[in-house]
Amino acid sequence: MTCIGGTMEIKGLITGLQTYEQSRINKEKNKEGASARNSGSSSDKVTLSQDARLYKAGLEQAMNAEEVRAEKVQELKTMVQDGTYKPDSRNIAQKMIQEDLESWFQRS
Repeated sequence: MTCIGGTMEIKGLITGLQTYEQSRINKEKNKEGASARNSGSSSDKVTLSQDARLYKAGLEQAMNAEEVRAEKVQELKTMVQDGTYKPDSRNIAQKMIQEDLESWFQRS
């Protein structure tokens, strides 16, 4: 995160999340691999974590969305290119916290 002229700029959030997720997946694979080697079982078994199931469900919903608001996307794209896009950082932070809390309570 960088603070530029009173506005907060978040860089690499997705990359950081992807790196974290890949690291977590690799740890799970290593645990499962060690467990399988120790058990002596010849059958393979795959179990998805709750996080993986939630990610898959979200991805499917996004892929099956009925419409992409092309006009809105173009409008925002133009505003970003012109430097006139001024997001409400307080509103964005509130939405992020709200979504995180909702996600947290859905897992519980």
